[in-house]
Amino acid sequence: MSRKLALVMALIVLVGMLGIPFRFQTLGSISPIEIQTGNPSNYYTFTMDIMGEHYSIAIETNGTIEAFHHTNFAFGWNGLGGSFYNITIPKTLNNTRILATCDGAFGAFEPSKITMNDTHYFVYYYSDWWVEYISHVIFGAPTVKLSISTSTTYIGFKVDIKGNVTCKEKPVANWPVILVAYIAPLRGNVWAWQWTSLPLTLITVVNTTSDGHFSAVWMPTATGTWWVSAGLANPWPSTDGDYPEDASDSASLTVISYDATHVFSVVSNATVSALAFNSTSKKLTFTVEGASGGKGFVDVYISKTLLEDPTGLIVYLNLTQLSHEQYTVGSTDDSWSLHLEMSFASKYNVIVVIPEFPSTIDRARGLEPAMLFMLTIGIVIAIVTIAVVVLFARKKPPAPPPPAVPVKCPECGVMLKPEAAFCPSCGRRVR
Repeated sequence: MSRKLALVMALIVLVGMLGIPFRFQTLGSISPIEIQTGNPSNYYTFTMDIMGEHYSIAIETNGTIEAFHHTNFAFGWNGLGGSFYNITIPKTLNNTRILATCDGAFGAFEPSKITMNDTHYFVYYYSDWWVEYISHVIFGAPTVKLSISTSTTYIGFKVDIKGNVTCKEKPVANWPVILVAYIAPLRGNVWAWQWTSLPLTLITVVNTTSDGHFSAVWMPTATGTWWVSAGLANPWPSTDGDYPEDASDSASLTVISYDATHVFSVVSNATVSALAFNSTSKKLTFTVEGASGGKGFVDVYISKTLLEDPTGLIVYLNLTQLSHEQYTVGSTDDSWSLHLEMSFASKYNVIVVIPEFPSTIDRARGLEPAMLFMLTIGIVIAIVTIAVVVLFARKKPPAPPPPAVPVKCPECGVMLKPEAAFCPSCGRRVR
């Protein structure tokens, strides 16, 4: 069994296990609205309904065309082979470059000759092999948009994933979207074959709603780096070749924990590295790098318990302090989100200075563990010292006995010493 066939079978099994409906099926076969036969050419005209709009396709060939069919992204036919095809496609149908698949061969290719005028593309294909003929023309692709945000609590850390799928700026409803986490973004034909064999994390599979949106919640560990990707189950005819457009979107997610209570996270469409937080200088630092000339963004999520007022933030980009007009601050239930946009010409070093924590409780949370331990020991020693002082202050010595008083002999009246038992004058016993 060939590797390609094995991968096809693996994809079919996995898609079935996940409950993903195949989207290779067509929207129905269409009979030509006009056929002109001739020698050596036959002429066919078909009308398609794509996303609520009608388009006419004209095909000239020395073969025959039967069972013309289409999806929202491709059209094709069955029939006897022909050595050439001349296909006329309205430009309003095409939102990307045109590709074709050939019967009896894997992969899609770009037809050798494409000409155009103001309103139409003209696709010409010629082959010396009569058994190899065009079976599908791929004229478009859906567009996937992905956004992610995070909480900032260590316990119960979660990632909110949202997005939408459109085609020709219209929502694509009830379409399965595959959400995965991997060490790199997933693009191109990965979604057709390779993702089934990669060591990635399958987050979930969700269907778009009637307005083309999708959403999910992911609860990874509170420390790590991932690329979260949203891709579609292959919407084109079965092929592992080129694709007219990348029907996927990705965002990087980098997360670190702080004091086993809070989490700092950075979301971007570029590569983020070296994320760290210095609790002494109150600096959150990281590096972001993207393709030269590309547009990039970063979203930084900071816990509201560590920052009461976000206007006190100080932000540096490559050691240049940014004004408040150069970034925006948003709010979620428990977090502040700092949004930066940039054009990549080089690697950017980002520093976010978080001001002093706003309360005594927050300051205590922000102390280094060693400093917090020393503070605790000092408080305990002070309490013990005060208790000892109070205890000794309450413990007084016994009062001295009253002074001895001389007594008089009751018999003769002579004054006697206090300790005398007999009167020395008359011998009377006095005690």
